[in-house]
Amino acid sequence: MERYDTSVSALAHQLGVSWQALWKGVEAEATRRLARPERLAGIDALGVDEHV
Repeated sequence: MERYDTSVSALAHQLGVSWQALWKGVEAEATRRLARPERLAGIDALGVDEHV
């Protein structure tokens, strides 16, 4: 599975839709994925690389 980093506003601009329109879909998919506890299987530590 390929993963790409971009902001919601940048992707909305590339697709020619509003931030709000794109966010509705992103939020629905994120909510669906976060509801699956198995997504954390095998993770035993989290790291933080940067801070502001």
